[in-house]
Amino acid sequence: MSHHVLIDQQSRGRKRKALLAGGAVLGLGATMTLAAWTDDVWVSGSFNAGTFNVQGAVDSAGTSWEDYGSSSGGQLNFTVAPTAMSPGQSVYAPLNLRVGPGTSPYNATITVATAPTAPAGGANLAFFDKLRISLYNVPPTNCNFAGTNGKAPTPAPTLPDFNYETLTKTSASPLLTLFGSTSAPQGVCFRITLDPSATTAVQGGQANQLTWRFNAISVPA
Repeated sequence: MSHHVLIDQQSRGRKRKALLAGGAVLGLGATMTLAAWTDDVWVSGSFNAGTFNVQGAVDSAGTSWEDYGSSSGGQLNFTVAPTAMSPGQSVYAPLNLRVGPGTSPYNATITVATAPTAPAGGANLAFFDKLRISLYNVPPTNCNFAGTNGKAPTPAPTLPDFNYETLTKTSASPLLTLFGSTSAPQGVCFRITLDPSATTAVQGGQANQLTWRFNAISVPA
C-alpha cells in the first residue's frame, strides 16, 4: 500500500514541475514591448564671406582712387620735385585713404608695415641716411608747409609716431582708423626732409623708387 502512495506522490511532483515550467514559459511569452512616438527637428544656415578693400589716391586733390594692391604702388606726387635737395629742405606729398565702396561694414586700422631699405654704400647711402620722414593726418590740399606747420605728426603722441624718423621706420601700432565705406577719407601727408647736418658726402646721392606699404586690417564696424 505504501508503495502506491509513493508513486502517486512522485507523479504529482512531476506534474507540478511541468506546470511550473509551463507557467514560466507562459510568463516569458507574455512580456510586452512598449511603442514610442518619434519626431525630428532640422536646422540649416547659410554663410557668406565679407568683402574688404582699402583704396588710395595720390593726386593733389585726393580723389583719383585706385587699389594699388601690388608693390609698384602709386607714385607719390611731391609739391616740389625732390631732385636737387639741399640740407634742411622739406618736400611734401599727399596720400588719401578710404575703405572702398561696396565693402562689407568694416572699419580699417592702418599701419606702416614695410619701409624702404637702404641702398648700397657711397653717396647714395649717405643721402638715404640723412633723409627724415614725418607723417601728418591732414587732407591732401593741406599737405604743405602751411598745412602741417605746428601740427602733431600722425599718430597721436600715445602711439609710435613718425615725427622726423629715418626712412626705414615701420610701425606695428595703428597710425589711424578708417571708419567704413560711407565715412570721409583720411589723408596722410608725407614730409621728407634732408637733415640740416648733411655734409658734402650726400652730394649726387640718389634714393630711387622708395616704397612704403600701408597695411589695412579689417575691424567690425
